[in-house]
Amino acid sequence: MSTSLPIDRRILWKESPTEPTRQTNAEQWRLVQETSGGENWNSRVHLDAHGKAPRVTNGYQVVFESEHFEGQRASPSVGLCSSDAHIQVAVPEFWQKFPNAIHVHGGDIEVQIFPEQEGWIHELQPGEQTTSTLWLELGCGEGDSSSLDWVHQPATAAPTVDCLRNSGGLEWFSPVTSVNDSFCHDLLQDAVEGPRNFFRKRESIDEYGWRNFGDTWADHEEAYATQPKPLISHFNNQYDLLHGLLRQYLLSGDNRWWELASPLARHIIDIDIYHTQLDRSVYNGGLFWHTAHYLDAGTCTHRSMSRTMLGQRHPAGGGGPGNEHNYTTGLLLYYFLTGDQRSKESVLSLADWVIAMDDGSQHLLAPLSSAPTGNASSTSEADFHGPGRGAGNSINALLDAWQLTHDEKYLQKTTELIFRVVHPNDCPQELQLDNAELRWSYTVCLQSLIRYLEIAGTQSHEVNAYVRACLDQYGHWMLENESLYLDAPEQLEFPTETWAAQDLRKGTTLMLIGHSVVGGEEGEKMFARGRDLFGTAWAQLQTFNTRDFTRPLAIALQQLPIFQYASSIGSRLQTSEGTTSSSSWQPKQIFRSQKQRIREQLRSPRDMVTMLGQALRPRPWIRSFRQTSLATRLNRYFSR
Repeated sequence: MSTSLPIDRRILWKESPTEPTRQTNAEQWRLVQETSGGENWNSRVHLDAHGKAPRVTNGYQVVFESEHFEGQRASPSVGLCSSDAHIQVAVPEFWQKFPNAIHVHGGDIEVQIFPEQEGWIHELQPGEQTTSTLWLELGCGEGDSSSLDWVHQPATAAPTVDCLRNSGGLEWFSPVTSVNDSFCHDLLQDAVEGPRNFFRKRESIDEYGWRNFGDTWADHEEAYATQPKPLISHFNNQYDLLHGLLRQYLLSGDNRWWELASPLARHIIDIDIYHTQLDRSVYNGGLFWHTAHYLDAGTCTHRSMSRTMLGQRHPAGGGGPGNEHNYTTGLLLYYFLTGDQRSKESVLSLADWVIAMDDGSQHLLAPLSSAPTGNASSTSEADFHGPGRGAGNSINALLDAWQLTHDEKYLQKTTELIFRVVHPNDCPQELQLDNAELRWSYTVCLQSLIRYLEIAGTQSHEVNAYVRACLDQYGHWMLENESLYLDAPEQLEFPTETWAAQDLRKGTTLMLIGHSVVGGEEGEKMFARGRDLFGTAWAQLQTFNTRDFTRPLAIALQQLPIFQYASSIGSRLQTSEGTTSSSSWQPKQIFRSQKQRIREQLRSPRDMVTMLGQALRPRPWIRSFRQTSLATRLNRYFSR
């Protein structure tokens, strides 16, 4: 971007708001921020496709005429000033999202994103984008060289407790501030000012640059890694860290939480979401997984895996987005707080992805069967469509999109998934919910069902009653059978602090079911048991000196507000609305995915003949091919 001023002018600049204003009459002037200027500026986080960190200079340079200044981190404002007019430019996050440059020549100012520099290669991977903000001041007279200093330290405002309560924008809201709650004080303080706080995590691997800034170092992945440390691993908003950070900002008013949350939101929108419709429907518009467990990211940046990971101790299983890693509620809250349309569009993109990935008619196998693929509801195993984080995250995304639009397609898909994965007659034991490694995430799904009651439960009496009956069934099973994972560590492959954090969700889930669904004496028992599970899990978490790793922190930030809410209303347990007897519900319809149906047809000679007859028709294959990414790419290639 460039703008101009008449040639009789001076260049004024400040390298940061705290620096003095400098000036020159030089014809050419250039400021380039090449790296972060931090201690670990040449970190392996910046590897290019050739496995090299290409930058050679730490920090920034200012060059004009015979002058050459160097520094670490520039937060500049640059102006052209004549006797009659002035133009001033400021770029927020100039050093944080390097490389950036500002070039003044003659009467022009150019702000350069991805500036041209000899030996530099800018690698924008498919589906990525980057966004920068530019502030301009144009006016008469020489102007004030400090007038845009605020751009680099903008004011923020947090709503009051009454505003939060009345807005309805926060579910399970309690006005108790976590920072003042002795139960959680130490962990929350560690997150922003402890020895491994989120800001230090950024510095540890230099999580800066246009692709990295805002994301969080997944430091917990070092525990069982054999590669050189620090292990480069990207968190990619697992467990909706964004939502946890935003809630703490709102509950505490501490601006440090916002300084973590806002860059993360914009990073998710630009980098973690796969901005394309040219790939398979199971990937298009989805959210990339965190990088693979216990392996250095190598050259994969924020993708799940790279070639450097293959053949190692814990080989990655895949590289594309998947339903078990889909987090939208933080983006929804960010939109409510800022009005950022890109955040709203991202929520809708992720919800539309849920619908598309499950749509058999968009799959290449559609000519053989148009049944749902099951990609939106499976967890851990392709053929498991019971309660798990796959279905839970899909339901949450659909609910968030429905909140934004009230479009019935989102609610219809939500209902379809609910009826698919749970039933009032379910036997949790038969579903192996006590298998820690395989089914630990079932509580993610149960919390999404409770959210359904909170957000959309009044839309359908039948679905409301069905969900309540399911939660009643699972709540009673939890009351009688659930225990803590670390009470039997031999069942775990890696008995880490994360298991204690995951147990927090067992406690909050049972507390919410006891209060919001069951009520009465049985609800009291569930509530008390849930509170005990949470308290014991919290105590176990505190015994780990690794409790401030990113993953347990993200889970704790997600579950602490729910615990506080449930605790604040625990003495006012509501009377149960009652649940319909399980015998009054129709038997559960066993879900069979598109591939399962095709496999079943292949086992039956009669069905196989019918299917082959369908397969011989060219029209369905042509239609299916047109919907594939290959067809789209070929069409674009030949239409150029």
